[in-house]
Amino acid sequence: MLILVAEDNSADVQLVKVALEEHSVAHTLHVVCDGAGVMEFFDRTDSESDSPCPELVLLDMHLPKSSGTEILARVRRSPRCGDVPVIVMSSLASPEDFAEISRLGATRYFEKPLSLDGFLKLGALIKQILASDSPHSMKAQPSTC
Repeated sequence: MLILVAEDNSADVQLVKVALEEHSVAHTLHVVCDGAGVMEFFDRTDSESDSPCPELVLLDMHLPKSSGTEILARVRRSPRCGDVPVIVMSSLASPEDFAEISRLGATRYFEKPLSLDGFLKLGALIKQILASDSPHSMKAQPSTC
């Protein structure tokens, strides 16, 4: 299972890995460190039929070179991958950010916690979303830690 992680903080990427392992989520991670790289990933996926769509996107709200909202809008415009579940992650989301990611079709919002135990809850959330039969594009809901 391919999971695209759009995150510029290497410590947070490591925490994602630990959370996935803790909850036994079989995965292959593709990590992209800036917004331009995420845009290029989806451009390539849309233009090359042999490029796989991720089964899940973990999107940091504040990336260099493109904002989380710009990236989320690009993902939702993708002809091949537009319905992929997207978990938006941030430690500094404003009410305006939350309203915008909800409008753009984020699957869930995960507030980055300060503790390892809190971050491990991301693995459970990912497992729940991947096991869900419901449509991937739904109103964003905050995940509490």
